[in-house]
Amino acid sequence: MSEAKTAVRTAERAVIRGPVARLRAVRLVRRGRGDRLSAGDVSYRIYLAVMLGIIVVAPLVRSSVLAAATVLPSIGRDSAPLLAAGMTLLCAGAALLGSKGGPARAGLPQLDLLFTAAIPRWLLLLGTVARWYGSAALGGAVLGGMCAVALALGLADTPSAQISLGTGFALLGVGACLGVLMSGAQLLGQIGIRVRTCVALSLVALAAAQLAWGAGQSGRTLWDPWSGAAQIWGHATDGSAPVPVQLWILGGSAAIVLLCALPLASRLDRDGLRAQAATWDSAKTFAVTGDPTAALARFGTPVRVGRSLTLKLGAEPARDVDTRAGSKPAPPGLWVALVKRDLLGILRTPARSLAALLGIVTAGLIWASLFVEPRDMLSSALLGAVVVLGTTLSLPAWCRGIATSAAGAGSPSLFPIAPGGLILRHTIAPLLLSVAALGAGAAVAAAVWPGDAAWSASATVPLIAVVAVMLRVAAALKGTIPLRLLAPVPTPAGDMSGLNVFIWSLDGPVIAVLAGAALGALWGRAGAGGGAVAPILLSAALLAVLGGWAYSRLRPSLSAQITEE
Repeated sequence: MSEAKTAVRTAERAVIRGPVARLRAVRLVRRGRGDRLSAGDVSYRIYLAVMLGIIVVAPLVRSSVLAAATVLPSIGRDSAPLLAAGMTLLCAGAALLGSKGGPARAGLPQLDLLFTAAIPRWLLLLGTVARWYGSAALGGAVLGGMCAVALALGLADTPSAQISLGTGFALLGVGACLGVLMSGAQLLGQIGIRVRTCVALSLVALAAAQLAWGAGQSGRTLWDPWSGAAQIWGHATDGSAPVPVQLWILGGSAAIVLLCALPLASRLDRDGLRAQAATWDSAKTFAVTGDPTAALARFGTPVRVGRSLTLKLGAEPARDVDTRAGSKPAPPGLWVALVKRDLLGILRTPARSLAALLGIVTAGLIWASLFVEPRDMLSSALLGAVVVLGTTLSLPAWCRGIATSAAGAGSPSLFPIAPGGLILRHTIAPLLLSVAALGAGAAVAAAVWPGDAAWSASATVPLIAVVAVMLRVAAALKGTIPLRLLAPVPTPAGDMSGLNVFIWSLDGPVIAVLAGAALGALWGRAGAGGGAVAPILLSAALLAVLGGWAYSRLRPSLSAQITEE
């Protein structure tokens, strides 16, 4: 019997060793044909990573921890159902993101050459899946460690609720397990639209059940991994040790997800993986050449919902209307027609529009938290930067009319309106929707934190909406990267032209962060009783600066149109 088992094991090793040897040989050939990095290139990349970590990452982590130290101690065991539902919804979003990519990834050459060979699929995807899950676990552990440090700093003045070393390591493990669970949800989302939809709806239903179960009794949660993570966090806030059962539930769920990773990845359709690889390759090409808008547009899906919806404009327009800009006043109903057209475009992309709504409502909730309790200037500036950046990044789904009119600003107009007036009319729909969504977030904050402070934040909601829409207008008018920025920049450390492309691509988010930090610092001081006159005047000056910046990007298009005419 033992000889038979030995023979079977030897045969299995031979079967596995053959594909492994073939795969290793193919990778050696590919590595030999590719460009190899010199020792100088490797040392320069290490130097760049170290300097970036010291100059950018370390101050950002420090400020984030200090800002979170004033907020995290208040999220105790009573908030466990809400925290569990939030983490569950994040996993649902990760499952929906599986349509754009996930742990099972491969390049086009590998998909075309190796996936058709007699090599097991799991062996081809082993490296990418392991790296993805490892990165997710490491990122979750880092985030858990940051939360543990922030909580320890926030509870430093409370001797009865101090974090022990074991609790800190438990929070590290919680972060790592949550990262693994999110990766597993994303891998399930890669299987297909039916599985993706079922997983997302199931997690949304679980989040609703968590909220309903915890509504009857404060702090009561279900026996699922996300509720276990929330309970562990609740024990950490009051200084008690976590229950071992909660750790076992969370760790066991993460272990099951890890064990199922390779079998699920090996069952993925090659055509679906190839479509995702082609999308990522084209998006990477656009991003490297300094066109982030086109890169993000590659991830959009064709409109499937609402194609039968039509726009009724009322009376038929005259056929002999002179469409030159400024030739005659615009028809009075054109404002309404453009707003209807923008709303129709929003209805035809329900998934992206709902994602934008969720992001902006969350931004409104964070903005209202500025007025709930007094904060220092650093914390207020950080929260303001998150609010404006989140609103600006969520708005593109509602600003397709702005992007279309900005793209045709230098061409002959189809309407008897100047390009600036057309762009201005297309800002009405996203501006009104942003004000409503941010106001809804402030209303949620008023329900969570009873009092007049959260309601007072609704008075400043239009300011955030106007700033975000102006930033979207400036981004739409940005145009393509100048060729001079793509020219080589030889330095002793190598070609630095990529730095120009990087700065060109990130100017909008950087301006959004700076504007949000300024608004957060100003209105956080006003919410603490510092008066509203100075914030109003400085906010008006900020709006004037952003408007001038957007108009400066529109002027070249106007000059080109005048020259063409």
